[in-house]
Amino acid sequence: MRLIFLLILLSVLSCGNSSSGGSHSSIEKQQEEQITPSGDKTYLATLRPLNNTVSGFIPSGQTEVRYIGQIIQVKTQLEDDASVVHIQNLHNGSACPTMSDDTNGDGYIDEVEMLESTQDILFPMDSNLSSLTEGNFLRGGPFIYSNSVKYSVLMNELQKDSLNLEGRVVVVHGVYASANLPSTVATTNGRAINLSLPMACGVLHLSP
Repeated sequence: MRLIFLLILLSVLSCGNSSSGGSHSSIEKQQEEQITPSGDKTYLATLRPLNNTVSGFIPSGQTEVRYIGQIIQVKTQLEDDASVVHIQNLHNGSACPTMSDDTNGDGYIDEVEMLESTQDILFPMDSNLSSLTEGNFLRGGPFIYSNSVKYSVLMNELQKDSLNLEGRVVVVHGVYASANLPSTVATTNGRAINLSLPMACGVLHLSP
């Protein structure tokens, strides 16, 4: 009888462990699904010039953000003859700034005024998309940017379960160091005002 009891007890414990393992696998699968994009998608933003009276050129171009399987691919192409470093960021807002955002009336939309429309940075479009810490940015003349990141890596860095890019704002900064900018032009992060001045902006929309 004692032997039979022990065999029954071992059988119950074995079943319990098997059930627990299945539940754990189910939780892991749900977590993985939460950080997986649903199907391939392409978002496009038409980049239009800002502050072009001081930039010396009229930049125009396009940013493309594609979900390809488990990868997010980001590309920007800008018609730009200036050999200038262009800081490029994706923002949480839903609109590009206009001259109505020039609150100090100096004729320029500076970085601080721009943030009223674009809001804060979602992530920098730089040499390392897997980190929110700014990496290296490209120089124009012309400006052609391409980079990619694993979706789950970016979600982990952003501390998000999903990422909706519809209506998000792309801003490209940077004009010549010789640009004659007034002292009223404000910047952030202690950057030189010529590097922080917005020079192109566009809003991402899902491509049909």
